[in-house]
Amino acid sequence: MRKRGKAGNFAATSDPAMGETKFGMVSGRPTARDGHSANVDQYNYMYIFGGDRHQMPFNDLYMIRLNVE
Repeated sequence: MRKRGKAGNFAATSDPAMGETKFGMVSGRPTARDGHSANVDQYNYMYIFGGDRHQMPFNDLYMIRLNVE
C-alpha cells in the first residue's frame, strides 16, 4: 500500500488477492523498473504501467505531469 500525500503523482495499484484496485496520490518517484510501458499524451502527462524489478512484477499505473514550457 502506498502512502497518500498532498502533492505528488497519481498512482493506481491492484491487489489480485484482495480483488481491489486502490487509487491515490503518492509523493516521490515510481520505483526503478524495467520492462514497463510509458506513454505521453497531448496534455503533457506521462503514464507508466507495470514492469518488474529483480523478478518482482509491478501491476501499477503512474500518471506524472511533465513541466514543458
